[in-house]
Amino acid sequence: MNFSRFRLNEYYSFSFLRAVLCLFAALVIAPSFSFAEPGISKKRILIGFSTDLTGISSFNSAKYRKGASLYFDLLNARGGINGRTIKVIYYDDGYEPKVAYENVKKLIEQDKVFAIFQNYSSESAAAVLPLIEKHDVPFVMPIASDDIYRNTLHRNIFNLRLGFSPKMTGLIKYAVQKLGIKQIAIISQDDAYGLGLREAAVKALKELGLKPVFDGRFPRKNSNLVEVMDDLIRSKAKAVVLAIQSDATTLLIEEAAKKKFNPVYLGAIIYSSPDYYKKIEKYSPTIYFSSSFPIVGPESKIPVIQEFLSESKKTGLEADTQTFEGYFNAKVFAEALRLAGKNPTRNALRSAFEKMNDLEIGGITVNFSKTSHNGLEKLYIGTFKNGKAVQVN
Repeated sequence: MNFSRFRLNEYYSFSFLRAVLCLFAALVIAPSFSFAEPGISKKRILIGFSTDLTGISSFNSAKYRKGASLYFDLLNARGGINGRTIKVIYYDDGYEPKVAYENVKKLIEQDKVFAIFQNYSSESAAAVLPLIEKHDVPFVMPIASDDIYRNTLHRNIFNLRLGFSPKMTGLIKYAVQKLGIKQIAIISQDDAYGLGLREAAVKALKELGLKPVFDGRFPRKNSNLVEVMDDLIRSKAKAVVLAIQSDATTLLIEEAAKKKFNPVYLGAIIYSSPDYYKKIEKYSPTIYFSSSFPIVGPESKIPVIQEFLSESKKTGLEADTQTFEGYFNAKVFAEALRLAGKNPTRNALRSAFEKMNDLEIGGITVNFSKTSHNGLEKLYIGTFKNGKAVQVN
């Protein structure tokens, strides 16, 4: 007997058997590794964001957070997406960009979130963008309107809200062409939010052959702007662009009323909520605000707004345009997750967004593509009548 041949055959037989066993083990064990994508487990999808819970913009930031939570709670109660519930974690940055950076760093590197969803403030978005690019993490529906996020295609950024330029251009054109106002002043805080709005306002005025009659800039945490009142009055401004946070605006409007100065105020969506208007209603100010979303009110016929109003009423949540933005952001994000498949990856999520072309969601058309990560294009302008927000355009 040739023992060397016997041993050789035995070796190959054993090698073949070992290969078969390894292949079998891989097939059996593979499902347990199918959730290796950060933030994805068998029963849960983990997302997160940094927001202002204690700073000068906490009143506004809470609205987007509560609106999104309302939708995610409803979704989870129905079983989530493909059997996975959505879990959201967030940290307070006090409206400080440096803190926001550390928060998002923790969310990505320690908490291992799948995506950053609805991160709050333009300053925060600018601060954390290097982390988003470094870790290649989807940055979905940031509550930030800097034009750079819309005018430049970013692989990971998916917006719904319009940038500063289209919102301010539409608002100033409305003031000039519909209200007949040409003497327009600007007050801005010196951060990405305030200066972004200011730049957009100056540009919009220039396009109409106008210049601001007064242009005041202030530190971002300066909540007392009453010292500018005499300058505003001397400027003979008929309208004032508010590129500041709402708490500062409240004091400004109060001081203006004391001096019987009653311009029209032009601002962003932060002035759209009835509960904010209640703070200043006794001064009877005229405020016009711009929004990327239809102005929310009981008269709205849009199905998704009616859905939102119904669900808000059940929970006692204040229903306004800001809160609706949070709700709709969550709804669109959930749809993208559903389209990403049963075992979503970050790449699949990006692809899902880019395939959402002319997709109607509850009466609002969302349109993303490979060449545009900006889902909405319409501008809405609102004001208050009898204490209620109403759409005017």
